[in-house]
Amino acid sequence: MWCPLDVQAKKKLKDAYFAKWDSIKYLTAFGKCLEDDQTSLVRSDITISDEDKLQFYLEQMYDFNIFDKAKMMEWEQQPIITKTNYTLAKS
Repeated sequence: MWCPLDVQAKKKLKDAYFAKWDSIKYLTAFGKCLEDDQTSLVRSDITISDEDKLQFYLEQMYDFNIFDKAKMMEWEQQPIITKTNYTLAKS
């Protein structure tokens, strides 16, 4: 059964998308979930931009100290074209 979502329902779905990574999931699984959820939310007329997805993904990497300082400095020195590409960020 389908029914239209009100503003509050859409907000809850969007907030759930941006729920912090529990770090129990593998990093690759987390990235895949973000992609899958982004796609499924479109059906509810909720758009998560690729830029917002990338920003959130990177925030989680920083918040959980996934990579050492040298690796993060290497990332920060990448060309903008690389740093703005979600697929490259995941790799």
